[in-house]
Amino acid sequence: MKAIQPKFSQRTKKPIIVDNFTVWRIDNPQNFLKTAKTVGVGIQRIDEAVYNTVRRKLSEINYDAIISENTARGNINDDITKDVAAVLKRDNYGIAVIDVRIKRTDLPEGNKQSVYNRMISDRQSIAAQYLSEGDEESRKITSKADRTATELLAQAQADAKKIVAQGEQEAAQIYNEAYGKDPEFYSFYRTLESYVTTLQNEPVILMPIDSPYTRILLGK
Repeated sequence: MKAIQPKFSQRTKKPIIVDNFTVWRIDNPQNFLKTAKTVGVGIQRIDEAVYNTVRRKLSEINYDAIISENTARGNINDDITKDVAAVLKRDNYGIAVIDVRIKRTDLPEGNKQSVYNRMISDRQSIAAQYLSEGDEESRKITSKADRTATELLAQAQADAKKIVAQGEQEAAQIYNEAYGKDPEFYSFYRTLESYVTTLQNEPVILMPIDSPYTRILLGK
């Protein structure tokens, strides 16, 4: 049995139109003839039970859950079937309700836009919350990374200074040892080093021809 239910008001105070169907059978003909007497009356009684149950169930939930095709929608159908079957069994109509299922829900044209706008607003609020939480988490991660980078750079610079100082100390020690072993060679070596510094960029230098510095340079 298929039916288009009238408008219902649910928690959002918006009327909706429900397209549902009911699967049923007469499981006790004697009780059916005694109470309903005709199939038409039986169908009318089923319609009343389904109408009241669907209206009551949908008034307890939000429209978002009603239009959902997921588990929540399946639970609604199961609950409605159970309640309608209980009503008809209580009144001894001899009718067994197999399934009551909501096929489709829709809004009256006058209410569609307001509900859609509310749903869009809700989704935008959720999206804004996710973006805000993401930005906050990003700031935390960036701040932690910057702090770690600063600490690593400071440690690297400190280590580099230690290595340079150690190298200079070892170089000075080597120079001192070399000077102590052969002062004349060490003096000659230092003079050669000074040439490297002095003659960089090929400068013009005026020196007396008979100076020791010039003689070494000229190989005399």
